[in-house]
Amino acid sequence: MTNSQSSHFIRTAALILSCHLLLGCAGDSPEAAQTFDTIIRGGTLYDGSGGPAYASDLGISGGKITAIGDLSDAVGRVEVDATGKAVSPGFINDCLGRYLSY
Repeated sequence: MTNSQSSHFIRTAALILSCHLLLGCAGDSPEAAQTFDTIIRGGTLYDGSGGPAYASDLGISGGKITAIGDLSDAVGRVEVDATGKAVSPGFINDCLGRYLSY
């Protein structure tokens, strides 16, 4: 084996070993908690589908609902406890229109 071949072999082996170690260790690290601007927790969700209401959490980021479901492991900058409350995202209160001037 020439010096050039030996050097190439060592670099290749080092690269393969590095990749193996990085990929192998990635599975051992704890998963980072999902983060939202706001989380509405434990409300009774009416999603407008016509189906029955169900208990759920909502994650909101950038002014949009980005997750619906069990977000118990997630973190919100603002967290709202909606236990015992109805949550109906995206619905518009048409009664309010009477009081607004356009």
